[in-house]
Amino acid sequence: MTESGGLREYRKQLQKAKSEKIYAAAIEYFRVNGFHGSLIADIGRAANVSTATLYKYFQSKELLFAACIERVQSDGRSEHAENDFLDNVARKDLAAIKLPKGYLAARRAISKYVES
Repeated sequence: MTESGGLREYRKQLQKAKSEKIYAAAIEYFRVNGFHGSLIADIGRAANVSTATLYKYFQSKELLFAACIERVQSDGRSEHAENDFLDNVARKDLAAIKLPKGYLAARRAISKYVES
């Protein structure tokens, strides 16, 4: 493997590690504090990344929230775990969160939760 190939792989590993730290911190912050009580700066600090770095990975708090919902779903967690994640976000707040078009699974989870 060439030096540049090894360096490229190393950078990918670092990016994946940062992404995982961001997900872990964000899921916990959203679970404990809800959507409106979670600040991007606090999530960044908990993940040990700057706010700018966090915005490099997720352009908005809504995108991060949607990605976290989909992460909770894709981790094979039960519907109970998904509901636990959404419980601290008031139903009226969930309905008001504008999720990007690409996050259909997150939209469905929120709709299902709000309607229950």
